[in-house]
Amino acid sequence: MKKITSFFTAILLATGLLLPNSVFTGDVGLLSDEQTDTIYAMLDIARNSKNKDELRNVTEALIPAINKSNATGAIKYLCLREAMLFAQTDKQKNDILRHLGNTGQYQAMLFIAPFMENRALRRTAALAAMNIAISNPSFAGVETTKILKKVSKTLINADAGNPRQSIKKYLDENQKEEGFVSIFNGKNLEGWKGLVENPLKRAKMTPEALTAAQEKADLEAKTAWIVENGELLFTGKGSNLCTNKSYGDFEMLVDWKLYPGPAPDAGIYLRGTPQVQIWETYRVKTKNYIGSGGLFNNKQNMSDPLKIADKKIGEWNTFRIRMIGERVSVWLNGELVTDNVIMENYWDRSQPIFHDHIIGNQFAVEPDQIELQAHGSKVAYRDILIREIKRL
Repeated sequence: MKKITSFFTAILLATGLLLPNSVFTGDVGLLSDEQTDTIYAMLDIARNSKNKDELRNVTEALIPAINKSNATGAIKYLCLREAMLFAQTDKQKNDILRHLGNTGQYQAMLFIAPFMENRALRRTAALAAMNIAISNPSFAGVETTKILKKVSKTLINADAGNPRQSIKKYLDENQKEEGFVSIFNGKNLEGWKGLVENPLKRAKMTPEALTAAQEKADLEAKTAWIVENGELLFTGKGSNLCTNKSYGDFEMLVDWKLYPGPAPDAGIYLRGTPQVQIWETYRVKTKNYIGSGGLFNNKQNMSDPLKIADKKIGEWNTFRIRMIGERVSVWLNGELVTDNVIMENYWDRSQPIFHDHIIGNQFAVEPDQIELQAHGSKVAYRDILIREIKRL
């Protein structure tokens, strides 16, 4: 490993993120709580670098720093994904792909898969994607099967026998369910619609009135929500964006990023009900530190997250949200912040958020749309994925 430039070392020393007399080898002599701060400081340098040699050296140092840190797999995925933007050599790119394969993140598998088309990277990408898939039976589904079949075709040399056997075993042992499905195509608003009122008011509207209101809301949504560089971006003016499809029990994966502003604020409505909170951790008006991922509108049940796991404004974060019945669990950047908490019905607190009923011999819930909240702040989303859960 090359020693990083004196310029880069000086910056880290000046910020207090590198201890004196340390040689940068990935752990940089840092206290464990400072490791991710160092990584983001290095990412900032890479983002602003105008010099190829400096960028190569920063990236060379950044990759092992991410890999050797004590960060969660989710944070490593987010940082390695961005590091790929700065990679200057095939070696750096292969290192990033190999480390991504150890993050255990579904989105990392999706990110890795296209690199199987690159001759210099295909083998590393195939093995990394396979490692994520076969280590996580809950990832089984149509998209994972597609990726694993591509892996089998990519690993064509003599030592590919064992990986192919592992893939066959995984596919044979895991149920043939749909699995995670992307609900944002990265190109346009297909599958999404504008917001018309709340669930109670919508239920009282005539079909004709609802159709007219929906057409108007859809037109407004096309200016409030735009797609840039594969990301779904709320411009800061407009109303919530809603899924066309309604969901009952589900697991959701989504990356999100708040932009700087007076009071960055957003959220995700589950079954049309607010909300899994997204906001700036330091609330100036209340002078409280409260992280994202809580059920903000709860009154009787827990509303604040268990801990602050947010990254600073302008950085990508990632949610895993699971909703079974009226109970919600949320992982932010790989850390549990809401643990099986009842989500209250904001629209009618005398009623639960859903009505259990039986279809045949199975429990079912009253499904409704998922909404991305418009709260006057610019916010971006990517890799929005849903896995519907059937209760037996």
